[in-house]
Amino acid sequence: MIETHMFWAYGNISNLEAICMQSFLSLGYRLNLWTYGDISNASVGTKIRDANDGLRLRHETGADIHRLPEIFHYWSRRYISPFIHQVFGTDSITEIYARPLARMFDAGRERKRKFVSIGSGDCSEEIKIAKRLLESVWKSISSEAGL
Repeated sequence: MIETHMFWAYGNISNLEAICMQSFLSLGYRLNLWTYGDISNASVGTKIRDANDGLRLRHETGADIHRLPEIFHYWSRRYISPFIHQVFGTDSITEIYARPLARMFDAGRERKRKFVSIGSGDCSEEIKIAKRLLESVWKSISSEAGL
């Protein structure tokens, strides 16, 4: 059985997230949902985990979940980064994701926006993307307001 992890900061799960969670469970995945709050409507079979525990474990063990062998960095810098930069105009993973999300936000400010990340890891990249989006939104709002 494949184990997967998702993060939901707090509050109940929306229909979109519930459908995503259910799809993993129906395919036989073991689903861990990390959160800082109480979630009363998670899909049956989901293991609710305290996100603080995950942070403590990482801090106490000093685990670096992003560590990759040097050969990975050599090959990615030498052969992959130039193509990524050519296609996206940047080789920053944060920018690759944040730019189109910021454009979607700007395209329809009158509507509520939700961005869902389905992936693995410790959500550090999602946090960087969220910070980048907040910076972008703040600049846009402050320039409109003349701040």
